[in-house]
Amino acid sequence: MKKKNFAINFSLKKVKHSYLFIFVLISLITIFSYYVLIKNSFVDETMLYSWNWIVNYLDVKMFFSLLIVIFFISYFIAKVDFKIKDNYFLIFIFITAFFLSSLFWSAPDPNPDVAEFFGVAKYIKINGLFDYFKSFGTDDLRKYRFHSLHPFLGLAFQLFGESPLVIHIIMSSLYAFIPVLTFFLAKKLFSRKIAFISSFLVIAMPNMVVQSSMFLVDVPTVFFVLLALLSFHFFLHDRKIISYFLTVFTLLFAMTSKRPASLFLILSLFVLFLIAKRHNGFKLKSFGLRSFVVFYIVFVVLFSFVFLKMDFFSEQLLLDLSQANIIGNPPHYVNPFSYFFQIQPLTVFLFLIFLVLFAFKPKLSNLFLIAWIFFPYIFIHDTTVRYMLPAFPAIAIAAAIVLSKFKKQIIVFSVSVIVLSSILSLVLGYIPLLKNEFYDNNIKLAADYVDSLDVETVGVYMHYKDVIYKTSPKTEIYGYVFDYYSSKRVYYDVSESVRAVYNNGFERFNIFDYYKDEKDENYFHPSHDAVVVFSNVLDWENINYSDVKALKKTIEKDYFLERTFSIGKSGIEENKFGFVYVEIN
Repeated sequence: MKKKNFAINFSLKKVKHSYLFIFVLISLITIFSYYVLIKNSFVDETMLYSWNWIVNYLDVKMFFSLLIVIFFISYFIAKVDFKIKDNYFLIFIFITAFFLSSLFWSAPDPNPDVAEFFGVAKYIKINGLFDYFKSFGTDDLRKYRFHSLHPFLGLAFQLFGESPLVIHIIMSSLYAFIPVLTFFLAKKLFSRKIAFISSFLVIAMPNMVVQSSMFLVDVPTVFFVLLALLSFHFFLHDRKIISYFLTVFTLLFAMTSKRPASLFLILSLFVLFLIAKRHNGFKLKSFGLRSFVVFYIVFVVLFSFVFLKMDFFSEQLLLDLSQANIIGNPPHYVNPFSYFFQIQPLTVFLFLIFLVLFAFKPKLSNLFLIAWIFFPYIFIHDTTVRYMLPAFPAIAIAAAIVLSKFKKQIIVFSVSVIVLSSILSLVLGYIPLLKNEFYDNNIKLAADYVDSLDVETVGVYMHYKDVIYKTSPKTEIYGYVFDYYSSKRVYYDVSESVRAVYNNGFERFNIFDYYKDEKDENYFHPSHDAVVVFSNVLDWENINYSDVKALKKTIEKDYFLERTFSIGKSGIEENKFGFVYVEIN
């Protein structure tokens, strides 16, 4: 009788006594690692997600108590002998990654880039995709950057409506594909075992999970870089016409997803070529002609794109440099030790062992990972951790290579500890941080509260006292963030206090006409159902600007204070307080 081939099989196996010692050793290393991280949290200089802030919300006793529980859970998981087909595993890992990302759907987006990126998607929704490509780089979209993902998000707003939920689903889906693509790449270049391990390790990196559902381009860039590497690998080994189209499109999307993305591809693609060249049957002349066609098309498209908008792209480069000066070094630039906090300590240890092994026994396939990680690091090592996110899958694969050398039960125990401890740090550390640390949360809280009121129109105002330099490079368009969170009709314009910042020589983002109320002769004499004011001081009415005096007079006559919000300890100080006023009936 023919034996049935089930998609998933598992059975219980006895753990060898020799493995128990290794389990205890791994557990002790994990406890010691987290103890060192918590005690030395000041070393972590990661922007926004520093453990120096996380420890303020982390219940340390509960964390280590649950960590011990994780060791016991991992022990029982290690006793299970899993056998699963690739397709079912990929479905499982996709759902798991999507679920982890969804844990952050209710958290605010503390990164100021949200204002700019939402503004671009909003513009596309209002004016259409054709108008966007025609207008970016002009005064209508002054200072707004181009990223390949934004047109799709604008189209998503047109098709499914303007909602944070739409963004969360798209972003979480792209993130959930990252372990899937990591699996395929690791399987093709290394082995099935390494592919399984690396898929788990890549979803156990807190810094990537915490940003995975946010209105940012960093995590999608990881997706596009992985897709480009996989497509190029397919192009190296397949001569079908579809391989040309796939390679061209994925390279274009990756290179325009975020400017540093090209750094993760340049040397990595070359090493992939060297790996393929060693295989029997590889025809160098044929590949040379095919690759010339592909890269010529990519070059022509990108060059034409940049040439047509030369002023725009040159200004964007200057904007990036100016933003670095505005933000300043201490919170924005990180030292290498920050990666221990933001990846996962055991994964980093395994990666360091990989580097030692590579130094003594270099392999071309391992050189691919080295090039993928360290070539871009040479250029962007002194900037934020999120710029290095596209290298995280390579770090996961490198760590998986080391872990794969052990017996199966040790691998399962280690992977379980890494994944579950990362989830624990996310739940007890990162989520409380996002919901309590940043002043930007006041915008989300105010928007959510206004949505619960029986109002249709909302005027958003931002009045600041003694703001000489911006703490955010997007200060003038922060009203967009309220619109992102709110389902009401929002009106917004730049206040005198914000305009004063630009007397120092900075050029402002253009505010879309959509936000300007044609019914009112003066934006600061509103007739909206509700008025929301954000300020860096509690007594915003006493700020010495004419527009503040005008708004104060109107509010005293026609509105009453419904609610005040004041959450946070750091972040964009301009949004330290939020005031919700409702029109008197």
